[in-house]
Amino acid sequence: MPARARSRRSYQESEASAEGGGTADDDAHPHPPFRIVAFLAVLIPLAVLFLLFAAYAPQPTASAEESGYALAPPPPATAEVVYMGIEPIQINSISLQDGTFQTSFYIWWRWHGPIDPCPTTDILNSTASSSNYITLYSYTNAAGIETPIRLGHGVKYQSAKVSVGIADPFSMGRYPLDSQNLSIRVENNTYDFDQVVYVADVANLSKQPGLEVAGWNLTSTGLRQYVHQYATNFGTLDKTAGNSRYSQLRFDVEVKRPFSHFLMKLFLPLFAVLLAGISALFVKAEDFDVRLAMAGTGLLTLIFLQQGYAGDLPPTAPVVLMDEIYAFAYVTVGLTFLRVVYTTTRIHHGGLVAAFARTDRRIATIMAIGFLVGSALVVGL
Repeated sequence: MPARARSRRSYQESEASAEGGGTADDDAHPHPPFRIVAFLAVLIPLAVLFLLFAAYAPQPTASAEESGYALAPPPPATAEVVYMGIEPIQINSISLQDGTFQTSFYIWWRWHGPIDPCPTTDILNSTASSSNYITLYSYTNAAGIETPIRLGHGVKYQSAKVSVGIADPFSMGRYPLDSQNLSIRVENNTYDFDQVVYVADVANLSKQPGLEVAGWNLTSTGLRQYVHQYATNFGTLDKTAGNSRYSQLRFDVEVKRPFSHFLMKLFLPLFAVLLAGISALFVKAEDFDVRLAMAGTGLLTLIFLQQGYAGDLPPTAPVVLMDEIYAFAYVTVGLTFLRVVYTTTRIHHGGLVAAFARTDRRIATIMAIGFLVGSALVVGL
């Protein structure tokens, strides 16, 4: 055999050994990748179990203790004590993009004393639109003006049905496995803490309110009382700035997004596109145009899928959990595209087509496993 031919064959065999783990003859009769299959059979179930455990594990919600708020101390002797309760009816139209939701509930007041707290009771975090803030009092006089009734022993009572839009900041970092605390803040807009104090009428609240939150799983509800400390005297001269305190009740509804929403509407379509993209590595290496088209289409489809759920979030939203999972997907399909370009270039420079087949399969398997494990870790951490 001429020296040049022997040199050429030696180069091709060394290239085949480097890419495929053997010579071209070895690739003609490839050995079953038992180690990879065994590793895949063990790791994928573990990753799926970890993903499910992390998704269903309780996640911390935003604390009710915010700047300017403190748990209410005992009412001062000068204050009129008003026992108040809230019975939720429904919560719907939760919008992360706008930071709002719509709610309807029953509210009642029970008190002694000359001050009627009902007309001055305000939903502090309402959206301040007359079209979605409706209060229907149960007891009115002939002119339709709110008038409390007497229950006996000097006790005055009033109740109402309220329909209102609420503006409440949402925590979006865990989207779409997020838990949200929907808060209704009730405060008196006229009488301060020394004059009127709201006390949660816990004894008469429903133990398990028949509340359904459309599209969410209800976790818990609760009614607590706070003191809202303002850093202003609102222009009055009888108080120093920062000494304005008002009684506030806060009704909290904790909800969690169903795991099925994440799995069926977001993760499975993403994973299907990712598998379609990396399957380009299973196509024959000489069909480089098909391989490039599959990998490139996978990248473009990922971009469009991400834009689909991004429409549910505000434009200024931070990086959320789903964005991190998509980052793994971009890296995976991007590496697939680079691998296809690399093998195409090597083949055009005289590389053996069979030399790349086994390595391509291994790379595709490793990247699929890496994506699942990486996604599970991101969800769990």
